[in-house]
Amino acid sequence: MTEYEISDLLQSSTSIMYMDGAAFMTLLSAYIIVVHLVGRTLTKFQIAFINFTFIGLAISSMLGWLSFMGRISALLEDLAELNSNSAFMVEGGSEATIIYFTFRTLVVLGAIIYMFQIRRSNDSKTDT
Repeated sequence: MTEYEISDLLQSSTSIMYMDGAAFMTLLSAYIIVVHLVGRTLTKFQIAFINFTFIGLAISSMLGWLSFMGRISALLEDLAELNSNSAFMVEGGSEATIIYFTFRTLVVLGAIIYMFQIRRSNDSKTDT
């Protein structure tokens, strides 16, 4: 491939990763809003379904991001082999991946804990 083609693929992959980030924030926001507005009134099945869907979409988002990181790394290596001026090999890619997965995992866990706190606050209100 030519330098232009590789650079174009890099740009496309990076754009998809940014769109995934926006989609993840939309998913997270929708989950939090549903939890906050109607979390107390949902049945156990509805809670399980919403949590299963949320976790599944979050995991597929993270795995898709990992796939694109692999693609980008390969494309950067291809650019380096061409001795391209565009080949900017960024150090610390594995650290960035670890930070990314840790952050997203903590966000997903935090959202699920929030769901159960909302549910538990409803249970304690009905007990009194």
